[in-house]
Amino acid sequence: MVKCSNLKRQDQSYQSKEMQPFFYYQFYTYEYTSPIVNGSNVVFDVSKQFEVEINEQFLDYMKSSVLKIDFIDESVELREG
Repeated sequence: MVKCSNLKRQDQSYQSKEMQPFFYYQFYTYEYTSPIVNGSNVVFDVSKQFEVEINEQFLDYMKSSVLKIDFIDESVELREG
């Protein structure tokens, strides 16, 4: 379980909208997008397990990759640039 408290936006033009956060990540051959929740104090009650075969491809992945979790607010338009 992950809890986020007092989430705030840097972009003032969206301050009046309620936040709708979710997160996304990729791990090896798996990817996951969480459900969208509402508010600035949210709880993601998510637990994931992945079964992998320990082989050369997996070991190479573990040596060269970093787990990156993207946290996104669905209520804000993404801007290019």
